[in-house]
Amino acid sequence: MSIDEILRALDVQIGSRLRQARTAAKLSQRKLGACAGLTKDQVRRYELGENRLSAGVMMVFAEVLGVSTDWMLTGKMPSPAIVDVHAQRAAAIIQQMPPGAPRIGAVRAVESVSRAFI
Repeated sequence: MSIDEILRALDVQIGSRLRQARTAAKLSQRKLGACAGLTKDQVRRYELGENRLSAGVMMVFAEVLGVSTDWMLTGKMPSPAIVDVHAQRAAAIIQQMPPGAPRIGAVRAVESVSRAFI
């Protein structure tokens, strides 16, 4: 297999995972593209592996879709770390707060909001 064939196969695999994450998030190609200033046609080409995803665009898509760039690249979930970037962000923000009442209040607020979705 040539290097071009290997890269093409990787582009197709990454595109397939992009599509999987996008459909799981219930986003159209148009809406996902808009988050990165791209057209739905560009998103379609990424999903089909016709165009190679840049690192920057992959990072935007991963953030929007709530997946890791590791998963997009390899299909493997990091373990045992938190995978969802939004959960990581929330945890990082709470950890920056002073210990005690402020943190407890933030955690209780998150718990309260999450009850509407669980």
